[in-house]
Amino acid sequence: MKIFCIGRNYVDHAKELNNPVPSEPLVFMKPPTALLLSNRPFYYPDFTQDHHYEGENVLRVCKKGRSEQPEYAHRYIDAEAFCID
Repeated sequence: MKIFCIGRNYVDHAKELNNPVPSEPLVFMKPPTALLLSNRPFYYPDFTQDHHYEGENVLRVCKKGRSEQPEYAHRYIDAEAFCID
């Protein structure tokens, strides 16, 4: 499983965090261990009390594609969810 993420796509939020605002959103990956399945406990790490989180939309891509037209994007998505990042 590959988890691709889009970051800094909300300009106001990037500014709120004093992050630079790129001309294009950042694309990055997270390891499969970053996904916590439902009904599993989550623990904050002991080494920090600085917890920042935000809600995210999640789309599961179900088939391969490359440079697809936006109007056909829905054909490549078979599930959606809401997560906390």
